[in-house]
Amino acid sequence: KLHKLMAAVGFARTIQGTNGTFDLPHATYYGQSYIAVSDLRDSLRDKIKATIQNNILVFVAETEAWAMGW
Repeated sequence: KLHKLMAAVGFARTIQGTNGTFDLPHATYYGQSYIAVSDLRDSLRDKIKATIQNNILVFVAETEAWAMGW
């Protein structure tokens, strides 16, 4: 249920790197948003609590750049 909800709001379980697409750790999502991180957190938390699980911790981070490698 969580994966479907997150996909519906535009967040993916994978990330695109220079060497292909990579799976993110369990219950970790990547996406783009134009609202404040606290507003996004609250929106996601409310949706998750209403449909999936009431006892949930939602962590949202805003990044400017990232790098990935082995």
